[in-house]
Parts: sequence; structure tokens; C-alpha cells
Amino acid sequence: MTYFLIPKTVTRWMVALSVLLPVGCGDGGDTIAGPGVQAPTPRPSVGAPTPTPVAQTGHSDVSGDWRVVFTTNDPADCHSGNTRARLAQTADHVSGTVYPVTNSCGFGGALEGTVTGGHFEGTLVHGSFGPGRVSGTASPLEMHLTAADLIGPVVDGSGPLTPGGHLDLQR
Repeated sequence: MTYFLIPKTVTRWMVALSVLLPVGCGDGGDTIAGPGVQAPTPRPSVGAPTPTPVAQTGHSDVSGDWRVVFTTNDPADCHSGNTRARLAQTADHVSGTVYPVTNSCGFGGALEGTVTGGHFEGTLVHGSFGPGRVSGTASPLEMHLTAADLIGPVVDGSGPLTPGGHLDLQR
């Protein structure tokens, strides 16, 4: 076995460090702390984004223009297709127009309802047809709604109808 001789000054420094280091490393940090030593104030990392507080509201803002894909419930008689919608919103109340889809038996009309917590609930009326119930998910970038059939005025014991379907709205 080989032995090394270590000068006394080096030995004193090693003893001093062996007393201080366990105190500073006990918190998992990279600072030395102990009696008479004040820990530095943590500083944010350079380039780290500052968190922005998000206001929690009960509704999503769905105001504006939308591209709409309508998928009919009655593909044998009516066509699915593309259209558009324009909506306005005040607090949780939404109103606007879903423009009629070409060759879809005239599906479209005035939309009224509320949006709360990411959910839309309302009705759609097209002339004398409706109101038909409309509901589904709603966010500022997309909405996925299911629309009931729009039933027209009763003539001779039965009313004509405009088949409902699914409305997928995107910005």
C-alpha cells in the first residue's frame, strides 16, 4: 500500500470544507449557508417567460365569422355542404346567422343561445321552420354542434320539416 504525505495547511482546509459543505448541500441547492451567511434571493432564469394570469370566465367568446361544415341527418333527401356563420356575443348570450347550405333542403337560419363553460345551448329558426334545438361544445376557435330537425307549420295534420344534422364551425 502507498501512503501520501499531505501538508498541514491542506489538511486544515479540507477539514474546514468538510464542515461547511454538508450544511450548504443539505437543501439540494447550489449555495453555501450557515451561521452568519445570508442565502441569496432567487432570480428568474434569463429568457424565462413571465406567467400571465388568466381570467376565468363562464363563457368562451364565439363572436365573429365562422366556416361551417354541415352534415345532414337525411343524406337520401338533402345534401351536406359548406356554408358560413356570423355570430355576436354579449356575456354568455349568443345570436347570429347560419347561412343556408346549398342543396341541403334549406338548412340554416337565425341562431340564438348561450355559451357557458365551453358548452353551447340554443335554438335555430329558419323562416316559419323551427325552432330546432342546437347544442354542443364551443370554444373561441371551434364549435361542434348537433341541430335537431326544423319542423314547419302544420298543414293538413302534418308539418314539413328541414332535417337537422351536425354543424362543425371553425375560424
